[in-house]
Amino acid sequence: MPHYYTVQATMNPAKSTEPVIIKSSGAPAVRLSLAGTLAPLALALGTFIVFSGVLRGQFLNWDDDVNLLANSHYRGLGWAQLRWMFTTVRLGHYIPLTWLTFGLDFLLWGMRPFGYHLTNLLLHCANAVIFYFVGRRLLSLAVPGSNRARLDLAAAFSALLFAFHPLRVEAVAWITERRELLAGSFYLLTVLFYLKSAFAVKAQKARLFLLSLVFFALALMSKISGVTLPLALLAMDIYPLGRLSADPWHWFSTGTRRVWLEKIPFFLLALPAGLMGIFAQNRSGVLLPLGKFGIMERLAEASFGLSFYLWKTLVPAGLSPLYPLPEKIDPSAWPFLFSAIFVLLVTAAGFAARRRAPSWLAVWAIYVITLLPVLGFAQSGVQLAADRYTYLASFGPALLASGLWLWIEKGHRLHKYALVLMCAVPVVLGRLAWDQVKVWRDSETVWRRTLSLYPDSPLAHNDLGLVFNARGNKDEALRQYALALRARPDYALAHNNMANILAAQGRTDEAILHYESALKALPDYADAHYNLALALTSEGRADEAIEQYNLTLQAQPDHALALNNLGNALAAQGKLDEAVARYELALRERPDLAETHFNLANALVKQGKLDEAVRHYELTLEACPDLALAHNNLADVLVRKDELPGALRHYRQALKLDSSYEQPRRGLSALLRRMELNRKAVLVREVRNR
Repeated sequence: MPHYYTVQATMNPAKSTEPVIIKSSGAPAVRLSLAGTLAPLALALGTFIVFSGVLRGQFLNWDDDVNLLANSHYRGLGWAQLRWMFTTVRLGHYIPLTWLTFGLDFLLWGMRPFGYHLTNLLLHCANAVIFYFVGRRLLSLAVPGSNRARLDLAAAFSALLFAFHPLRVEAVAWITERRELLAGSFYLLTVLFYLKSAFAVKAQKARLFLLSLVFFALALMSKISGVTLPLALLAMDIYPLGRLSADPWHWFSTGTRRVWLEKIPFFLLALPAGLMGIFAQNRSGVLLPLGKFGIMERLAEASFGLSFYLWKTLVPAGLSPLYPLPEKIDPSAWPFLFSAIFVLLVTAAGFAARRRAPSWLAVWAIYVITLLPVLGFAQSGVQLAADRYTYLASFGPALLASGLWLWIEKGHRLHKYALVLMCAVPVVLGRLAWDQVKVWRDSETVWRRTLSLYPDSPLAHNDLGLVFNARGNKDEALRQYALALRARPDYALAHNNMANILAAQGRTDEAILHYESALKALPDYADAHYNLALALTSEGRADEAIEQYNLTLQAQPDHALALNNLGNALAAQGKLDEAVARYELALRERPDLAETHFNLANALVKQGKLDEAVRHYELTLEACPDLALAHNNLADVLVRKDELPGALRHYRQALKLDSSYEQPRRGLSALLRRMELNRKAVLVREVRNR
């Protein structure tokens, strides 16, 4: 529960140039007003209602497909799944705790999107409540002398500003962004227990500080976006905690040693997490090199982001699922130049007013520090900015608004108008968020909204084409891919997707040209290599197909389908040992891949390894019990092993599934004749024995 602290200045700032240091006058006395008691419940309920529309949402074809729909590794909490969760850097992120929550979702809900959305929504509701307690504690220090009811109301107001803002919708409605919500929970808990430990009595200080450190580690394992939190904690030590001076010259004076020692374990956690984040992005190929995206461009993008997010916080209009990164950033262009000037002016003004209004500089510093990992200094992805990046950074501005209201309430003549605004703003934000949730209902609504704001976005046209392709509307899908290529002729994804449709339509020569164009633009594009190999195989160009499968595996060594098909090509050439090795690698990546079990079983039969073949045919049938060919082949092997009753059962099942299937019919006839001969032989032996 929030604590009240009585605070005292160690000296009069009007008579000395020394910093004002705030100290606790003793153990905090904790009391909540009636409003403070009901506020957390009301916050959770209100947040749930405003964002309840996400429960009707679907999986999106933007990362949800790769992370969840086409990924079997996270499905469960067994040892194999846990090992994968704690070792993968899928799509450039190391997020083992987030994967754990997805694994739990799968156990509870299977692949129904409702359950995944429900978890996201509950996390956001929880964050609103935790934010309330963090905000109340900070506001009690920043605006001393406020009564309980006003503090509770101000903390609730700041939590509403955070929770109801339409900028939160992306993180809540997009299942993949579970990582932002989970990291936000642990981030807030880290701050809460750090604040508690700062003024705790000695017996409790170590325990509270350790809890803060544990929550920070959990935040980093959910998403590394909170990696700069130690710097934010230092800013809080300056204001409102008053444990460090606002004057940098006094930061290392007597009495500050404990503050700095406390940060060492935080930095020891943050440093490897930051390096892991860079490694993950570089390993996934999403990190742009400095040669392509220079320092000046990154500084321009960073200043733009700082200005953009503040503007969207104040005026949340024109929100888009994607704000495309331009092909080239000109730092002298007016949006970037104006942003740079704005950032410099705000920083200078905050520093100049740091003694009279320290809250402004503190909030600005924490805002900048929190956004540092996503401002483009380590540029990855195709976005110039993203609504989800404001999730952690929004805490400071929301608290500043509440602090401003508390200051006005202390007797300013505008306090009546401020109270009206305080009631109206959350209502307006809630309605905007309700409408914004509809944008994120499914892939089509996401990409149509993007194209309404950025008509030339190649990614939006491409992914909208995927929507139409999934519905079977190939002509409209081709049109969308063509629009994507008109906007960006070297767009590898659109070339690949267009080629897939052309190949399916039998226009293989055209498809091959588009695959080659995709690979010219993106030489390490694993899916394009794989699809080109399929097209070459259909043309009978086996050697070229094998080369493309090998290039697929160079780009993506765990590409199970490429391993399977490479095994098929090698088996067709009689290279059974090499084929079996590829099949086994494929099954290591995708143990549930029925076609690979089947192909491996066929190869093992040719090698005479009948027992192993039987096991893989059975695994095939566990995944695909209606596969008549697998029943037939298993029956053939069982005949060779002289396990005739089992063979009889599988031949009959094959014919039941496909009555026109001639091979099991012949096998069954031969088996029945053999069984009849065996029966007669047994009778003859019995007669002779008599």
